[in-house]
Amino acid sequence: MRNMSALIVSWSLGLTLLSGCIVDDAAEAVKEGIVAAPTSEVTAVEVIEQTEQGVAVETTVALSNPNPVALPLDAVDVVVEVDGVGRFASPTPPTVVLPPEGSQSMTVRAALPLGQGAGGGASLAGRGYTVRVTSHWVPPGEVRAILTDSGIPLPFTVAEASGVLGE
Repeated sequence: MRNMSALIVSWSLGLTLLSGCIVDDAAEAVKEGIVAAPTSEVTAVEVIEQTEQGVAVETTVALSNPNPVALPLDAVDVVVEVDGVGRFASPTPPTVVLPPEGSQSMTVRAALPLGQGAGGGASLAGRGYTVRVTSHWVPPGEVRAILTDSGIPLPFTVAEASGVLGE
């Protein structure tokens, strides 16, 4: 009888966890200490090429993993916006896996077309920019399975930077 009670309590606890009452989303899982979120920081943004037709902007992002296990990144979305020019979302780079308790630097290039009135021949130095990097990461082991089975999207971290080109 004692074994049956332990089984019922274990089963109830498992169902509660899976239903999301204890960990109702990935952010809560991070808060509960199941896994720590990686960090990201935009470390550099610069115009690497400019023509009459467009401008190429290079963004460098530093990613760090505080966990003792590797964390794969499912997607890294970089959105670059330059005042008076427009906005560009870069494609996700190839698979990135953050090493255990380690860091990795990633460089992403974005090309923005220069339309009429956007300063086709003029330098972009002095124009404001904003960069937003969203890194969707894959938690290790059972956490990933619980999230997938529950239909909860992957957790993510966001880094933003803004400034003036050429400064």
